[in-house]
Amino acid sequence: MPAPSNSHKRPQDPFFKTDDDGMEILHFLQNLQYLFFLDEIEEDSRKIKELIRRARDSTSVSWCYALLNKNSNLEELTFEEVLKSFQAAHISHKPQWKLWAEFLELKQQGTIVEYTDAFTRKTLGFSPDTPIPDHILLWQYIAGLKEPFRQRVLSVDPLNLSTAQKAALGEAWILEQQQIEEATTAFRRNYSTSTGPNHDKLMQRRVTKTVKNRRHPTSKLLCFNCNRPGHYIRECPIRSQ
Repeated sequence: MPAPSNSHKRPQDPFFKTDDDGMEILHFLQNLQYLFFLDEIEEDSRKIKELIRRARDSTSVSWCYALLNKNSNLEELTFEEVLKSFQAAHISHKPQWKLWAEFLELKQQGTIVEYTDAFTRKTLGFSPDTPIPDHILLWQYIAGLKEPFRQRVLSVDPLNLSTAQKAALGEAWILEQQQIEEATTAFRRNYSTSTGPNHDKLMQRRVTKTVKNRRHPTSKLLCFNCNRPGHYIRECPIRSQ
């Protein structure tokens, strides 16, 4: 994955405050998610260890001890499980916390348009008093993208949330047009293959002429003398006997 732009300053190590009211915890997780993206940390075990290492307040220490006592092997846990446990131990009753948890879990499931709309709705739910920093919004949006949209967005310069969303939507439009063109080409190829042999067989049938020079397959003819198909009455073998 290409290195992020140097125009975005790397956040300092975020630590909890013992007397926090929950907002510091939200900022802590925002920066933690940003660090995961910058350092390309994808393994759950590394994310869990990073979360535990940076948890510093009294509530978090108690939570860490409880987590480690209950689970001797962190390799068996997923980061999602640990994050939910962390939420339950802290301020999970606060609406802002629930909104942030949903924001973290937001990933592209369907189209780019659907993902971008869902992302925008989630960000609008945050209080103006506790806005999400611009660099967090940007990297959270990129982290939720599927390939090849993510790589396309990372190549944009300048890179901000607006240009990232425009690049992703533009790439989605290009891929859609390519799929339509490929489907059309495949349909034409299949149509040509399926109709060609049938057309040849039809032309190879024995035909006869009427006074109007129309061409008819002999299988459609019916003799009025013997009531058998395949010939005119003047060609009837019974009549000539």
